[in-house]
Amino acid sequence: MDHQGVFIGMGNNPDGPDLPVGFSMQIAQEPQAVAAYGRLSKEQQASVIRFMQSCQNGEDAETRVNQVVQQLKDGNIDFLYGK
Repeated sequence: MDHQGVFIGMGNNPDGPDLPVGFSMQIAQEPQAVAAYGRLSKEQQASVIRFMQSCQNGEDAETRVNQVVQQLKDGNIDFLYGK
């Protein structure tokens, strides 16, 4: 599956911070979300990661991962701006 050079997974991400494991596993199953993530600027991608890493607990993390993947899949990035 070609994701046009979008880094998904663990390891040394050449373009910025590594993706959280749960996020990389879930987004990899949604080609539309991968494509949308790939279209984000590096700053927006870093904001997505910070949004998920600011969770208080595992339940919150799971909720945020689901939210982000769905929003990306739907082509909506308003969550990055607190909308």
